[in-house]
Amino acid sequence: MPDWDYLGGTIENETMQFLMQKPDGTLVFVGTSFDESSGWSLTESTPLPKGTIYGYENFSSSLFLPSGILASIGRFADGTWGINFINAIQPEASEVTMFHLGQNWICEMGTAFDIDACGTHPWSDVTTIDWQTLPATLAGAQAQLDRSFWAVVSNPKATDRLHLRTEPSRDARSLGKYYSGTPVRILAEQGDWVQVDILGVQGWMMRQYLAFGETMLQVKGALPELESDAFPLTIYRSASDEEPIRNEFGELGGFDMHVLGVAGDEWYHIWLTTSGLGGYVRQMDLSLGNG
Repeated sequence: MPDWDYLGGTIENETMQFLMQKPDGTLVFVGTSFDESSGWSLTESTPLPKGTIYGYENFSSSLFLPSGILASIGRFADGTWGINFINAIQPEASEVTMFHLGQNWICEMGTAFDIDACGTHPWSDVTTIDWQTLPATLAGAQAQLDRSFWAVVSNPKATDRLHLRTEPSRDARSLGKYYSGTPVRILAEQGDWVQVDILGVQGWMMRQYLAFGETMLQVKGALPELESDAFPLTIYRSASDEEPIRNEFGELGGFDMHVLGVAGDEWYHIWLTTSGLGGYVRQMDLSLGNG
């Protein structure tokens, strides 16, 4: 750790985060994490506004900025530290606005994330954030979503699922079939086909079954709401049982887990929205639960 003044911090799982002050008075957020293969890594944020403190009332692990905005910071699955929750206090109206942020989405508070509000926003990486631009409202945050390189699956029927192909051809091998509402990152376009990335899995989808731009908001998601029957639930990097992923990013299941599609007859492709982690679980390990 750098030899700076420690002003506050917390420890969670295999990460630590601090508010620190440099010798010249500059305030910065410092996030550290541990990996068994590479050891400790350290991430330093852009300079914070003067007067920022660590912790405010029961939000003990959030940064409280002089603007009245509480910002909670977490580590995403790819190692990037970014803002994952904003609690904006409005003294004039005696109101509090709270909303969630992921690496590529923004949504209001609730039991299920509105994942069709996907896109690129400027608060997903603390090393580039302009802290003066933090939004105080959900509408203000979503207005800054850049959907240019994003789309969502839009099947003609709710029961349909769209193939992800290895090549831009109906005859190419399928890597999985995806439900309406699945967000995809656009990599390239070729005629009637679009090359996409779904949580690190890349392939081709037919353009006619994707919604782009503002039309993404009109797609009614059809992701199944499934619960874990296995405790703990094991996630794998691929549709096999050879690469289990250690769960370093919080509890599995509940509102944090979305089933995006199926791979073959045995696997679901899932997304843990808070961390941005993607992977595969056995279909036999999930069910409709108790409703």
